[in-house]
Amino acid sequence: MEMGVQVASYKDLVVLANSRKPPSGRCVAGKVHSGRETGNWIRPVSGRDSLEVSEFERRYADGRDPKVLDIVRVPLLVPQPGCHQTENWTIDTSEHWQKVGDFPASQLETLVDPAAELWGPDGSRSFHNINDRLTHQQADIFATSLCFIRVPELQLVVLDASEYGGGTRRRIQGTFVYKNEFYRLWVTDPVIERQYFDGPNGTFDIGEAFLTVSMTDPFGQNAYCYRLIASILSAG
Repeated sequence: MEMGVQVASYKDLVVLANSRKPPSGRCVAGKVHSGRETGNWIRPVSGRDSLEVSEFERRYADGRDPKVLDIVRVPLLVPQPGCHQTENWTIDTSEHWQKVGDFPASQLETLVDPAAELWGPDGSRSFHNINDRLTHQQADIFATSLCFIRVPELQLVVLDASEYGGGTRRRIQGTFVYKNEFYRLWVTDPVIERQYFDGPNGTFDIGEAFLTVSMTDPFGQNAYCYRLIASILSAG
């Protein structure tokens, strides 16, 4: 092996998010499925400053995109923790990701983070959401940026751009109560977006659901870190 050449290690992950991430990629995250690290979160990231994973970088050899609950073997190079995003690992872009199985939806409860507090109850709110952000100083207290939780009631609100005053695209908010705190967060799950953007705007009761909630890296003029709903799975 040549000096300085990085060799990939392979980790099998249960994919729990494949969500939109600017400028044009995805934030993929999952829990290790086997070995001593079983249950640990990993977020594969690119070497770009924005860290998003492109379609080319994350696809399987047959061109398919990883889906939530796929068990995927990902070639990783080195940990790349940043502030509260301690789960980040740089990917080896020279190899395809490989699907090695399907995680049964009937076992989702085993993946729930039971002690998750969604990074404290004292987050501030942006103009359109509630409990959706922390300052980067608040976020940096925490050593994780991903949580998989179960909520008894989820409600989705589909909005036109004119209703939230941001850009030209429709968006979806998710509202729920978790550990006696009310949250209204943006949804970045592209599967949910495709499903609901095919229909009218409005409010939709989903019922009990599993959510992957992610905390972004600092964003915007005031460098807030935002809670987002990165994936939604029915618990019914």
